[in-house]
Amino acid sequence: MPRDKADPFALPEELPTEGGFYVTNGSNAVGPVDLELLRRGIATGKVPADGFVRHQSWKVWRPIAELAPRILAGEGQDDDAPLSDRISQMSPEDALAAAVDVDTAWMLLLGAAVHFTRSTVGIVFAATDAGGTVACSHGPRSKELEGVTIGLLDPVMLAAAGGRVVLAEPTPGAAGHAMLGRLGKLGASPMPDAAFMVPIRPGDRLRGVLELGRTGGYAVRDIDRADALVRALEARFEAAGWSG
Repeated sequence: MPRDKADPFALPEELPTEGGFYVTNGSNAVGPVDLELLRRGIATGKVPADGFVRHQSWKVWRPIAELAPRILAGEGQDDDAPLSDRISQMSPEDALAAAVDVDTAWMLLLGAAVHFTRSTVGIVFAATDAGGTVACSHGPRSKELEGVTIGLLDPVMLAAAGGRVVLAEPTPGAAGHAMLGRLGKLGASPMPDAAFMVPIRPGDRLRGVLELGRTGGYAVRDIDRADALVRALEARFEAAGWSG
């Protein structure tokens, strides 16, 4: 269910083109900067992928991962077209084109996947020798998931290691329950009752896991869009030599 337009926590329909933006890594804030400078900072990796951004007219800070695809979509596009329409028309490759390193790639993947699948919450886990660590997340309480880890025996990690996509509906299994439990901590209201996971395996090696959630269930096209984004990201990893 969409949030009320008057809700100060709601994602803005359009990004302000006047006034300044502030960026923070949680310790220090920089700004104000205009939208174009913010766009260049994200595209070149100078703006931290796990940071937060706030326009001077907003009441709250928002995760950069949440807004980055919309900010970057402004490059070379018709300024009269709504940003949400520009992103919807992007190919998976275009949505990830600004990835200059692994951290930015995770951020762009999550932002685009949330938009394309109309998800309210999402997490990208970067695979480690011990399991997975939250690389970025989307939701009102995303800050609280920073550094959270899951083990190799987590049912989602076991499924991802085998290259399997997991859908948590209509009846969640072990992996579905694990996803819904994690995604529920991100603070979306109402809490998600549907979720799915796509493994990220460039060069047939597990590098990460994408988890998405929302209320009302997912259609096959939603999973297909997320899978296409992951395939594009895997190709980007291999082309850039990030798979090693």
